[in-house]
Amino acid sequence: MLSQKLSRSIFLLQFCAYLIIYTNARAQNDLPNPSANIQLIPTGSLVIPMDNTWQLQSGYFNLKAYGLVNYLLQNNVPVKWAIRAGKLKDEIDFSADAQRIRPSVGFSNWYDFKCGPFIVDSSYAAAAKTLAAAFGGSVAVYQLTANKSIDIRYTLNFKPKIAVCNNGGTQAVFIDVLTAASMNNASWVTVVPASQVVPFCGYTFVSEPHWEASGDTAHTRAVYRYVKNGGNFFTQCRGVETYEDADTFHTTKGVNINNVSTMAYFNGDLPIMQFDGSLAITSGGLQFWQRASGSLFRSTTYTGVQSTGSTPYQYLNGAKLVPNNVAGGNVFYLGGHEYTNTTSHAEINGRRIYLNAIFVPPNPLAWCSTLPVKLLYFQGIPEDSKVTLRWSTATEINNDYFKLERSSDGIEYTLFKEVKGAGNSSSVSFYLAEDLLPLSGESYYRLTQVDYDGQTEVFDPVKVEFKLKPKNFSIYPNPATEGINISVMNGAIVNYTIELSDLCSKSVIATTGVDKNQSGNFFWKFPNRIHPGIYSLKISDGSKEEVFKLLIQDRPSR
Repeated sequence: MLSQKLSRSIFLLQFCAYLIIYTNARAQNDLPNPSANIQLIPTGSLVIPMDNTWQLQSGYFNLKAYGLVNYLLQNNVPVKWAIRAGKLKDEIDFSADAQRIRPSVGFSNWYDFKCGPFIVDSSYAAAAKTLAAAFGGSVAVYQLTANKSIDIRYTLNFKPKIAVCNNGGTQAVFIDVLTAASMNNASWVTVVPASQVVPFCGYTFVSEPHWEASGDTAHTRAVYRYVKNGGNFFTQCRGVETYEDADTFHTTKGVNINNVSTMAYFNGDLPIMQFDGSLAITSGGLQFWQRASGSLFRSTTYTGVQSTGSTPYQYLNGAKLVPNNVAGGNVFYLGGHEYTNTTSHAEINGRRIYLNAIFVPPNPLAWCSTLPVKLLYFQGIPEDSKVTLRWSTATEINNDYFKLERSSDGIEYTLFKEVKGAGNSSSVSFYLAEDLLPLSGESYYRLTQVDYDGQTEVFDPVKVEFKLKPKNFSIYPNPATEGINISVMNGAIVNYTIELSDLCSKSVIATTGVDKNQSGNFFWKFPNRIHPGIYSLKISDGSKEEVFKLLIQDRPSR
């Protein structure tokens, strides 16, 4: 049993090592002045509003909107987070034609969406609607009635797993927030001491409410190592002073408490700033803070909310401890002990800041045990008369096989091929499949991974533009039994060769030469040794060739 556990641990270490290598090149845009990432979001996609106009319940913002996003992710539905780069606090992220579909149906209209709305692509809309109905919570959901180009900050494809640390005995502060959002589920939330937070722990997000301590590095350093390996961390109230003085995430020498009473807002296009309106200043052992004497802010520390006046004090800050082209490694600080008034938008916004931080993507090194397959890429490439599909995985756990599906509209998909997976692998695996009868024009291909126990993970589809080339030959019938007719579409071709090959082994089964007759047609009778099956038929005149997939069936009984 011990050797099995050791083997499992070694495998996970290798698994995570590959994940960190292959995700380092993806720009994360967690810091100020993020780049725009404009994507065409198709009609039929779903929008979960996150503002006080379109996401209300009993007159106040419905925190269960975050719970629905989490529920979708937990059930393998990717979610896009739309945050317009360069916007100021409370400015619009995008405007679009849409119709409310939940919790009641409304009229199609032009809507302004702000405060970081979440989007489900149309290819997942049907599944998301079913899940939204099961989740309930009176969450408002809209559906686009026209295509729209939208600035997408992140495409979320991880399953949140949240640790709430109990070092100060105040874990209820964050548990109450998660409960209000319908996210307090034992499958997703664990209460632990900070000393148990380590790399490879499986948490995507670690948080600590009020904790007043000094020099307790046995706990704080565990969180520091977790963050340096790509995890995201959030602390509040006196936890800011405790962690900052011990590990200096944001500054070089720690902080001092200096409480005042006015606020200004900055970096309105960063994730933690996606809340509507003002933020309350609540009571607590730490509200505002400033750098200690001789301390400097680190270059990757930024302000979300601070006091006004000649000497600004911090109330909401963020910092990133890994390069900005690497996911995760974020540390968020918020003043105030607790935000409990559920009829105050300003206090609800304190809860929203915490929930926003949960959905900032971590590095897979911090949560490597949560996904069965890490997909490096999936692409469709039009090539002559076929579409070649290529994909690669960094690692695989319990991966039985992949399903390939095709669609003409990106909505309705049809299965056309299954490819065996690697099972368990800690090395990079490469896959290839071909669509020998592709659709003309635009089409979509989708990849689904299937575990041995039947659990699935669906990846984002790819769009392929395929243009049929002019034909020099045509064949019929297909499927065939005793032979096929070959017609020359180009009168310039006189002599040509036919070659029949096995699709699997690529070995040549039969060949023949043809001296084209005046009608341009030739009937080729199959040799008796050819068995029923799928073959590759190549016709060539020496300079031009065409390849067909040919199905040969049993000859009819005489």
